[in-house]
Amino acid sequence: MRLLKLFGKIRRVSTSCPSSILTGSFSGPCKRVMLQGYSVRLVPVDHSHLDQLARWSGEEDIWRYMTFANLASREELQTWIGSAMNANERGTERNFAIVDEASQLAVGTTSFYRVVPEHKRLELGKTWLGAPYRRTRINTAAKYLICSPCFRNDLSKQS
Repeated sequence: MRLLKLFGKIRRVSTSCPSSILTGSFSGPCKRVMLQGYSVRLVPVDHSHLDQLARWSGEEDIWRYMTFANLASREELQTWIGSAMNANERGTERNFAIVDEASQLAVGTTSFYRVVPEHKRLELGKTWLGAPYRRTRINTAAKYLICSPCFRNDLSKQS
């Protein structure tokens, strides 16, 4: 409850909410969705984010402990965005650009991936942010936006 008071309400913008993933039914592929709230917007990553993300992804420090990719060069980032868009299109992953609404800049990414519907499992990760946005409200807000629909239905069923 404290978290809700701190951040306010979540607002789901898309009418095509990824119910197969976010409500726990796991009945099909991930669906395209945009989540918005707390001065952050999570939008499916695409090539329109390349210039903004390249501004931050060149920081070698980001990739020291990352296992999914090293996107320090613009070419590597462009290749990853293409792969992320393909996975989004297939519905096997949901890769988001994290947009700071104050600056209107894409400042990093986060993803649902390794989705295994038959085991009702997915992973949340592939998260990175540009240095000025680390240790700020951005990652907390992004994780809250992406995670809260996963628990909302289950929690609302409890008495």
